[in-house]
Amino acid sequence: MIKQPILLLTFLSIITNVKAQTFAPNGATWHYSIKHDMQDSLRWVRVEAIADTFFAGKNAKIFSYTYESPNALPCPNSVDTALLAQKADSLFFYENGTWQLLVDFNASIADTFSYNIAVSNGNQTIVRTIIARVDSVRIDSYNANNLRSLYLRQTNTAGGYNFHDGWITEVVGHEYALLPWVNSSCAFASNYIYGIRCYSDSIIGNIQFTPFSCQAVTTSLKKLQNRKHGLFLYPNPTTETLFISDAKKVTQIRILDQSGRQVKQWDNPRNKLNIGELPNGLYFINLQTQTGELINQKFVKR
Repeated sequence: MIKQPILLLTFLSIITNVKAQTFAPNGATWHYSIKHDMQDSLRWVRVEAIADTFFAGKNAKIFSYTYESPNALPCPNSVDTALLAQKADSLFFYENGTWQLLVDFNASIADTFSYNIAVSNGNQTIVRTIIARVDSVRIDSYNANNLRSLYLRQTNTAGGYNFHDGWITEVVGHEYALLPWVNSSCAFASNYIYGIRCYSDSIIGNIQFTPFSCQAVTTSLKKLQNRKHGLFLYPNPTTETLFISDAKKVTQIRILDQSGRQVKQWDNPRNKLNIGELPNGLYFINLQTQTGELINQKFVKR
């Protein structure tokens, strides 16, 4: 395993709707998948909060990064370049010499956040603006801790960066990476962060988001794949959970039994679908994309 240089993450105490929380207590860890568009396997990176320090006039947290192998080193993106600060219900990130609001967990549906991100082509740096809209709000419960979550969706085109539509949750963060965007040219040419696997700290406890372990290297997942849209669900067959590869492309998911009766539905789904309560058997799954197209597939619950 390879150790990378440390990251400084600026923080203040976080207050949730249930009780005061400390963001990134020492020993807190995140595991993210690392993906390459030309490969089927998923590798991993481990991020750990290891110490407190004082950085650029603020109380800060020192992070260490452990990558699964040299082949897993990602292109530069949010995991190894982010500076974050938290005050009450708001999370800020440092970019272009200033602090910008990433999310306010008191936001309502239709509120928007604007991010000014620098894009460099080697000769010049251009600032692109990403606008993200709150499409949905909810409370997620992890180990008896109720945490607020917002579903953020990009509403404009910002050349040079891909924004990952998805859920961002108090304490845990965004379901894709510390910051939900990646340099598009870098992502298509190299490895990039591809979503959270696990989170753990001394307050919340352990949270598992994927069917494989925090440090597994997946090489041969059986998939239900739609090549036209680049969507796939796995594993198949499954016992408890289905995972969707790119939830930001899907607005609604419906599961039907063999008689055509609807048994489950998700609007603005996350990448994890819990189906453990369904009886064993063959099911049909309908995915509606952001463009209005309907994708029909099958899976086996056993």
